Amino acid sequence: MQQLFIKNFGPIKSGFTDSKDGYFDISKLTIFVGDQGTGKSSIAKLISLFSWIEKQSQNKNEKVSVFSSTDFTEKLLNFHRIDSFLQPDTKIYYHTDSISICYEDGQLHVQNLNNNYIRPKVLYVPAERSFCTAISNPNKVAGMPSNVLDFLSDYYDAVKSHAGNKVLLPLNGYEFRFSENENTAYISDKNNGYEIKIEAASSGLQSLTPLYITVNHYLNQLNSSIDKRQNELNLFQIVQLKKLSENNNMSAEQLLKEQKKIINSRLVCIIEEPEQSLFPTSQYEIIMNLLKGFSNGTENSLVLTTHSPYILETINNSIYADTIRQSGKDSKQLIPEEYQISYDNVSAYQIENGEIHSIMDDDIKQINPAAIDKCSQKITDIFTKLSDIDFGE
Repeated sequence: MQQLFIKNFGPIKSGFTDSKDGYFDISKLTIFVGDQGTGKSSIAKLISLFSWIEKQSQNKNEKVSVFSSTDFTEKLLNFHRIDSFLQPDTKIYYHTDSISICYEDGQLHVQNLNNNYIRPKVLYVPAERSFCTAISNPNKVAGMPSNVLDFLSDYYDAVKSHAGNKVLLPLNGYEFRFSENENTAYISDKNNGYEIKIEAASSGLQSLTPLYITVNHYLNQLNSSIDKRQNELNLFQIVQLKKLSENNNMSAEQLLKEQKKIINSRLVCIIEEPEQSLFPTSQYEIIMNLLKGFSNGTENSLVLTTHSPYILETINNSIYADTIRQSGKDSKQLIPEEYQISYDNVSAYQIENGEIHSIMDDDIKQINPAAIDKCSQKITDIFTKLSDIDFGE
């Protein structure tokens, strides 16, 4: 269970008006659509921020002072550049099975509910991600927004993990390569046999590559055994894991459950506009790739902001394939099971005029793509009227 309540925060005024209590669900896959400046990214950033606070609150080695009201407004909200969105009457509540967070009357209150928690890696993929392809050393960059610098660091770690290896991108046969000696990333076209530095690649490749390389790096890392992840652990984690391994009274199931509280064991991934600078077929490929990492059988969760009807329709096909499979019919020849996602694991919302509304259609178990495809109807209507003028009807 993960729920959010937002009122009078930046462009979000009335908040979620489909329910009496104003709470809306954050699911395994959550999508936000809406016009520019309506608050899609603001909500996504709050989800990222509260997921991080929840993670730190479960860390017994973390200082409580990080959750002071002043730090929340001046540091944590400022990290995502949304501190100016606060109003005197702002109300934000975040609830999960593990934590309750309340911001009201300028005060932050955090309450741990229980310790049944799986520690995540929280990854925010900003719209400005293409900038990362032009930076060779994140430690020498100054003056950039904190959330972009944070992603740059994650991207650079992912890039270095692929040093000496080629990575096939889900885009027309292009491959990614990182030369550690040159500290340079390259894109090659295996079909036409040429290679260029990534900063000379197309805008679509510069947007897709950081997203794909970074997300898949952490998905692969989280699927690795603890023995292969020692280099990512801090001293506190190493000590805690050692204590667990020495406890002979724990069953294997209990041991695994406790280990998941100490080390990152799932991915909470928030992506702004995955369709950025991509042709529709490439949008399909990147979303299908993401669905594989966040589908029914995983503990990972994905939040997307988008303007693309192609992304919604791709997700709808994945939902439909799962619905057919659950009815006992075979859909895997079109969409393999690992790319399918249950309708019950999806939430989608439209933000408009300061309000948040669900665009899930429970009758047909689909997302309603008309929320962002109204322009197509407008264009069609104009074409019809032009045809009437042309043919005198």
